[in-house]
Amino acid sequence: MKMTPQFRDAILEDQHFFLSFGTELELYSGFERNDDAFLGKILRRGESLFKEVNEKFKAQGSTDENLTERYRTLLISQIAWQEREAPNPLPVSKQDEILESLTPMQESNGDVEKKNTMK
Repeated sequence: MKMTPQFRDAILEDQHFFLSFGTELELYSGFERNDDAFLGKILRRGESLFKEVNEKFKAQGSTDENLTERYRTLLISQIAWQEREAPNPLPVSKQDEILESLTPMQESNGDVEKKNTMK
């Protein structure tokens, strides 16, 4: 890619090649950190390819909300599978109780703390 920019650009233009050469494009971007034009192309290409998916998830809420809901659904499905002999699904209050016992909420203020490197 470094020696033949035409090949690199052809990969960026072809949707199938772009997805197939993800690792190589990542390596190239790491080796050529000063190639702002290339990084811009990768960014625009990725945004273009995943636009529909990103819009779908944004319409459902934030990334954290989406992941939390999918995790919650997975846990509830696993619990229901384990208790499949029960003819009725668990009430929502019971589902919430089980989930809270399995995954307690961890509060975070979002600050990044400096590591103490002194011993």
